Order: sequence, then structure tokens, then C-alpha cells
Amino acid sequence: MDTIWLSGAEWLAVLRIGLGLWWLESWRHKDKKAWSEGAGIAWAAGVAEKHR
Repeated sequence: MDTIWLSGAEWLAVLRIGLGLWWLESWRHKDKKAWSEGAGIAWAAGVAEKHR
């Protein structure tokens, strides 16, 4: 894969960095106390129920 700015491996590296930054930002804004007490499980159960 030959592009103007970056090679394929470089694009993958950029995507990995972007995904990591997105994850850090999403973690930074979570209510960590509620999340550790089961809010994440309740959220996932609600999502699963909507997709049945």
C-alpha cells in the first residue's frame, strides 16, 4: 500500500495511537466509582436486551 504521506504500517500505527487516545479520554470521563460497583455490567445488560 503506497500513499502520499504514510505507508500502510504507519497508518496502522496512527490508528492505534488514535484508538488509545480515545480510550484514555473515555476512561477519564467515566464515573469510576459507579463503574466499579457494577454500572458497566448494568449498562451492558441494557444494551444486550435492546438487541434481542
